[in-house]
Amino acid sequence: MNKPDTVHFRLDNVAFPHTFKWRNIYHILVDDGLPCPFTGELFRPILTPFWVAPDQNQILVFARVSMSQAFGIERQTGKVVMILDAPSYPISFVNSSLELFIASVSSFTEKYPFYPDPPDPDECEAVADELKLTLYRIDPPSMSDCSFWSELYWDIAQGDWSTTDITSSEVDWSLYSETPPPWWPHPRFFFQPTLDPIRLTDEQANALIGESDG
Repeated sequence: MNKPDTVHFRLDNVAFPHTFKWRNIYHILVDDGLPCPFTGELFRPILTPFWVAPDQNQILVFARVSMSQAFGIERQTGKVVMILDAPSYPISFVNSSLELFIASVSSFTEKYPFYPDPPDPDECEAVADELKLTLYRIDPPSMSDCSFWSELYWDIAQGDWSTTDITSSEVDWSLYSETPPPWWPHPRFFFQPTLDPIRLTDEQANALIGESDG
């Protein structure tokens, strides 16, 4: 299956906070959809998001970055963050909002392909610097130390995103189609096993959204 242009999420049975901010997030995920990245190496959508609560910080997980990392949206702030498959691991900043995450992904995609293989070191650095400036203009905090985008900047600068590397790691995009296969969600697309203790049950999630956000 070809890669879809956008991904629309299924949130019928997902608990949501009763605030204007989260109504807007719901509209983006369900109606507008997220731009699908040109490669699964950036992120892979989880069509039915779920809540987790590492360190009491409730986060709606909507995509996985690798077998041990995921993107999510903080309940209190609306920021997009990256979490690891370990409750004690610090949460990494990605973007100040879902809208700015979408803008960053779109700009990142527009600049691909970055360089051929084998990459020239000077070309790698120039491409990375241009991308860094673009992402900074969209959302300055996204390029702060240890953020997702700043770490990705260093990977690109070091030549880790050559066209050959990316095209050799393509994923089966049929797994993210509008009609999920009967075995969805596949266990391989969730965190095993250490995220289970911080994943919220339906009852916990519904209790969570019943609380006042002020």
